[in-house]
Amino acid sequence: NFGAMFLGALSIYSSSKTDFEFNERIPLLWSVGYFIIDTMDCVIRKDVTYLLHALLCLVLGMCNYNIPILRDLRMNSKATFCELSNPFMHLAKQTRNPMHFLLFAIVFTCCRMIWIPMMAQQIIQHGTMKLYHPVLIVLGAFYLLNCFWYLKIVRILVSAGSTTNTNKKAKNE
Repeated sequence: NFGAMFLGALSIYSSSKTDFEFNERIPLLWSVGYFIIDTMDCVIRKDVTYLLHALLCLVLGMCNYNIPILRDLRMNSKATFCELSNPFMHLAKQTRNPMHFLLFAIVFTCCRMIWIPMMAQQIIQHGTMKLYHPVLIVLGAFYLLNCFWYLKIVRILVSAGSTTNTNKKAKNE
């Protein structure tokens, strides 16, 4: 993930119309390779949700590779910033610290729930793709998967909040 984020940031930083400084296909090939391995791992682990994630990312990566406007907009490099939430997720899982989970939830909100619609809006505003274009439909499916995960995150936050309130009430009684 860090490799994809580094290459994505480098690609966006050095963006030029000619792709001479840093070609957008470099982080694309990194991401596609990563999600090929991720797909195989999900099949072996029989993890349907993450398999769907890997497949959607592979399809979007191949679209980014083959559709010039997506490369010009550096959509793959921008999409790598969705991965910023992953280190926080792993930290929260490792430590089981509620503040780490809250930090993960905030970063997930920014990097996925807000950032993905902003990328979709940029594609639509460019004017070459309509809302019903297959790329935007796959991106919509990817966003719905993230909404599914987001609901789980919100449920955990709400249940943690209600547990904390219950514990405070019990201590006061």
